Order: sequence, then structure tokens, then C-alpha cells
Amino acid sequence: MKIKILTGLVILILVSQSVIPNSDALKQIAGQLAADLKPGESAKFEWGLSSDNPNESTTVHLSAEGMGSEFLIFPQTIELGPNELIFVEVEAVIPDDFPGDIELTPFLYATEFGEETGATVINIRMLKILSLNIAPNDDSSLWVDWDEILKEETVEPVTEEQEVPESKDATPGFTILQQEEQEDQEPTLDPEPTPDPESTPTQEADGGGCLIATAAFGSELAPQVQMLREIRDNTVMSTASGAAFMSGFNQLYYSFSPGIADLERENPVFKELVKITITPLLTSLSILQYVDVNSENQMLGLGIGLISLNIMMYFVIPTWTIQKITKKLSKK
Repeated sequence: MKIKILTGLVILILVSQSVIPNSDALKQIAGQLAADLKPGESAKFEWGLSSDNPNESTTVHLSAEGMGSEFLIFPQTIELGPNELIFVEVEAVIPDDFPGDIELTPFLYATEFGEETGATVINIRMLKILSLNIAPNDDSSLWVDWDEILKEETVEPVTEEQEVPESKDATPGFTILQQEEQEDQEPTLDPEPTPDPESTPTQEADGGGCLIATAAFGSELAPQVQMLREIRDNTVMSTASGAAFMSGFNQLYYSFSPGIADLERENPVFKELVKITITPLLTSLSILQYVDVNSENQMLGLGIGLISLNIMMYFVIPTWTIQKITKKLSKK
């Protein structure tokens, strides 16, 4: 039985790798990062970054700019293994004395610095824009006139037309700026400094959230999404077989889920349909919240049981029901 299960996992990994093309570049998972907050509150986001390099690990340097970037907490660097997908945890912490009554749109950069193989250094840079809608502070004495402030402090994202300031020890290079909002445009080049080799990560998050469930229930903080995250981190990833399954599943799942999540945001009817469709799945997975998995055999047994249960709910029972209805209609 174990051999059959491991063989299935290997096949899943191989199939998922054939679905996602290898372009040896840094990529990000599409999807909006947004939250409604009050002064004194915080919110966490997951920024999916992946490497299509099948042979080598790469170091990705993270930075933030724009109004509100000072409220963001995230690692300075992450390490991406060959074909690895990592979800970086970004936390927005709004101070108690912040005036509020404004939408902040800080932007995050993930830069993969290339190695000098000749006269030119080619770097890859991803851009992710956050949307933080901050409510007015309860203390009216802290309110400000944002129109006057923004006239003096407007900051725009660094684009292909703007030079990136170089440090005194920087090595000239070119950065290909890739934005998920401008996928159809041709990438352009920017001068880019060499990263600080002494920068170190402050925190790192493996795995990822469910884009489809997040779009269906409207927030990464929704109870259903939190449940999926807890099951993944506390139960499935606690065993080697579970971790192996998640590795293959993530590559396959994130090859199609961004498109479905975008459709959910654009079409409320489709969003409700998806919510209804995934509810039985979420209900069956909730079983894992009430069991203790202490061994590989337990994880394998639970995994097989849940997969079988969902096959019954989504395929066997509907097919049987349709056949019964068809037979009754044919007799009339």
C-alpha cells in the first residue's frame, strides 16, 4: 500500500512539473493583497514567489517603498530552491496614533540579482502593490489634511523609466521589472545596485494559502482560510509523507488557482458557486482539526480516507444520482 501511495505522489509531482513551464525566472502568484484596518490593528498577507530554475537555488532580496511601507514587516531575503514555491509572510502594523481616513498603497519588490557572466549583470524584479484602507482614528485630535500632505510626499513605484539610486559599492546591472498587472507588456531595463551581502532574513513562511478559498470568502483572515492554513501547518506538514504531498500538490494547484480566483473576484455569481462547491471539501478537511497525527501510517490512512470521501462526494454520488434520474426519465 505504501509503495502505491509513494508512486502516486511521484506521478503527481512529475505531472505538476510538466504543467508549469521552466523559464529559469523569478515569478509571483497573482492576486490582490488588500485589507481594511483601523489604527492600532494589524493584518498578515502571504506573497507567493517561485523559482523556475530547475538546477540551482537563488537568493531573493525584498524591499518596500511608498506611503505606508514603514508599517510593513517582512524578511529582507529569502532562499528559493530549484523549482521551489515559497509564501513570504508580510505583516502590516498600523500605529495607534496614525490619523487614518486614507488608503495606503505601499509596494513590495522582490529582486533576484544575477551573476556577472560578462559585461552585463541581468536581474529579475517582481512588484506587488498592497492596498490598505485605514479607517479614521477614534481620536479626532490626530486627524490631518491628507490633501496637503500628499502634495509634498507623493511617491511613485520605481518603473522602467526611473533610475534606481546606486550605493557607493554598487555594481552596475540591469533589472527586468515584471508586474503581474502588466503581463502583456514587454519588460524593460533599469540600472540596479548590487544587494547588501550582510542582509539576513527576519522571518520566512513555507507553503501557502488557498487562493480559491481566499477569493471565495473574501479575506485571508476568514475562518475557513485560517482553518486550511492551520491544517496544513499543524497536521499535514508534520509528517514526511504529508510534506511530500504538499510539495507536489502546490505546484499543480498554483498552476490554475490564480485564474479561478480572478474569475471569482470579477463574477459574484461564480464566486458564490465556488463557495458552495468547496464547502463539502472544507467540511471533510475539518476532521483533521480533531485528530492527533503521531505517525506516518496515521497520516497516510487519514489522507487516503479523505481523498476517498471527496471522490465519493464529488464524483461517485453525483454520477450515480444522474444515472438514476436518467433511467427514471427514460421509462416515462
